[in-house]
Amino acid sequence: MPESTKDVGPTSASHSGEQPCVLIVEDNYLLASTLVDVLAELGYTPVDCEGSLKGAMAAAETATYELAVVELHLKGESALPILDTLMLRGIPYILATCAERADISPIYSSAPFISKPYDVEQLRKAIIECIEG
Repeated sequence: MPESTKDVGPTSASHSGEQPCVLIVEDNYLLASTLVDVLAELGYTPVDCEGSLKGAMAAAETATYELAVVELHLKGESALPILDTLMLRGIPYILATCAERADISPIYSSAPFISKPYDVEQLRKAIIECIEG
């Protein structure tokens, strides 16, 4: 594993020895599958992917995640209700979007933010920021 990724991965908040689980909310299949691979390289498996508001809401309401990576626009629908659910459940999230930070309500924009297209190093830094709060 490259030196720059050694400090990212399972934390003490992980689920009783299980690998941490990440929720990916992304409606672009190619980007979601690439993100799964990158997160696996960083030590985050299993990963749940949801590409619709309905599926992502169901996952956010019921499953346990160490963190989430969320695109703000899913097939023309806002993902803000998903962020609300994640916040209520205490699940940290990263905003991974084409939107500008200035266009996001302050209640959500304090979260780690990566602009598409982003690279592995930007994602790694956002994960560290997300987990360390």
